[in-house]
Amino acid sequence: MSDDATPLRVLGCDVAKDSVVIFDSVTGRYETAENSLKALRCALRRVGGQAFVVCEATGGYEAALLAAAGLEGLPAHRGDPRKISAFLRSLRSHGKTDPIDARGLARYGLERHGQLARWQPPNKAQQHLQQLVRLRADLVGNRADYARRMKAPGDGPDKRHIRDFIKSCDQRITAIEAEVDKIVATDTHLAQTIAIIKAIPGCGPVTAITLAAAMPELGKLSRRQAAALSGTAPHPRTSGKSNAYRSVRGGRQDVKTILFIAAMTARNHNPELRDFYERLRKNGKKPIVAIIAVARKLITIINAKIRDAIYKPKKQLS
Repeated sequence: MSDDATPLRVLGCDVAKDSVVIFDSVTGRYETAENSLKALRCALRRVGGQAFVVCEATGGYEAALLAAAGLEGLPAHRGDPRKISAFLRSLRSHGKTDPIDARGLARYGLERHGQLARWQPPNKAQQHLQQLVRLRADLVGNRADYARRMKAPGDGPDKRHIRDFIKSCDQRITAIEAEVDKIVATDTHLAQTIAIIKAIPGCGPVTAITLAAAMPELGKLSRRQAAALSGTAPHPRTSGKSNAYRSVRGGRQDVKTILFIAAMTARNHNPELRDFYERLRKNGKKPIVAIIAVARKLITIINAKIRDAIYKPKKQLS
């Protein structure tokens, strides 16, 4: 079944921690299966024939369903909860149950199948890198919070515990960074991607590893797709005679955060982007608008360099 072909059958799957409610768009029947690989493979096999499996991201509880669909040869889509929630609200006034959500997911798949990206099994190294990078970011954030508390006036008994916590965070961060280095060293694609990003002025090791982990699509996107996925695409805000500043919305938050930091650095150390920033400021753009534009241009440059170095077909020598 191609991405554009209208699916004959859609299975709307409402995922919970222990179970999955499956709605069959052809028979109109519901089935509740245990949220385990074996049980879900059996449930999908009972459907018979081709079907398009649709679920929403649930923080990892959907992993067994997606793996089962892949093993059974069924295309699947893991949807953005915000988009699906908005779609489901448009179908009902108040009611919300697992069967209602499963039926709504099936309808979502039927109506929007051509726009829905098919789920691809994750690369193990990529998946592990992403998990470690996110954990490191959490630890760095927590360490910063407690470091600020250490600077507060006074010398109460809590300071000793805070000091120990900061020391523990430092040890964990160092261990995670060593594990990240091992993963990158054993994966040629990741190593090449990170090297390309680090070579761009303004992008340090943390930026390179974070982007490689959180945006594995880099090099395979158009410039508009790269901007949208990174959360740096400007969206118009016009209504009647009002024409407000365009705003950036959506995208992957961890990518947007690291890009903003990289853009601040690139503004000072990347000649091309420094000139771009200064030109925008001279044209009357606010500093924050100019920085976001630098971030958008930066992700466009990164995407193009990875595309040309890794994915663009090499010319054959005659």
